[in-house]
Amino acid sequence: MKRTAILILIVPLTLTAAFGSPAALGAIIVDGKTYDDATLEGVVHFQRITSGDESIPDTPEGNATAAAILSQLEVDVYGLGAASGKVLFLVKNLAPDGYADSTIKSILFDDGTLIDSPVVYNTVTFPTAGDIELGLPTSKAVDFEPIDVSKTPTLPGGNGPPLNFQTTAGFGAIADSPCAFRGLDPGEAVGLVFNLLPNTSATDTFNALGFIPEGGQYNTSGVDDFSLRIGLHVISEGPDGCWSDSYLNTTPVPEPTSLLVWALGLSACVGFHGQRRRRRVV
Repeated sequence: MKRTAILILIVPLTLTAAFGSPAALGAIIVDGKTYDDATLEGVVHFQRITSGDESIPDTPEGNATAAAILSQLEVDVYGLGAASGKVLFLVKNLAPDGYADSTIKSILFDDGTLIDSPVVYNTVTFPTAGDIELGLPTSKAVDFEPIDVSKTPTLPGGNGPPLNFQTTAGFGAIADSPCAFRGLDPGEAVGLVFNLLPNTSATDTFNALGFIPEGGQYNTSGVDDFSLRIGLHVISEGPDGCWSDSYLNTTPVPEPTSLLVWALGLSACVGFHGQRRRRRVV
């Protein structure tokens, strides 16, 4: 596993408790362009989908690992200003106390208010308090690339009934092989910037993630009920090798208490992500 020095900052934010009321924050800088009117729409959490024989087992150790991973996966949704017509998904593998050794291998999107393949930013830094800067890769520590529209991957365990997750062609990013070294380890993040459909906004995008079908059930006809869904494929370390599981977004919650910080951990310190050995997964 990679050896990476991580600077962790605490950045206070203020959010209202209702959908459609985004919070203002500092500037977001993307490839040198500053978006002063950026807004944090809210945060997205996930539920685990078992994906077969290689899934985390139903054992005390496996259940503890699964619970830890669920606490680590998070996607922040940012609007880059009404005039930009863009939305940023900041995908994070957090590193709280007791975190699980895990790597996000792929980030997939199903339909929604987005158009075109995303621009992927593998470098995420904090030049000043409240600001976030995204740049193109400067190292191989984190190396995601937009998925090939002709080779759109499926979400293991999620592409059939009852979930019917259908990755939209070109909508997502996958870690450059070997993913166990270039995906998102605990304490790392990657940014995906999408263009929006005409007459839609980042707030519409965030609200689309919260659409719950009538009765809370997914459609089994192959037509997605969620206006927009996000799927993550995660590799984790088991005692006898690697486990492979998929995670699908739940209803996003713009809760003020959970969005007081944008940091790659839960404490204000300089963290050091030590070198760990793990099996290569292609």
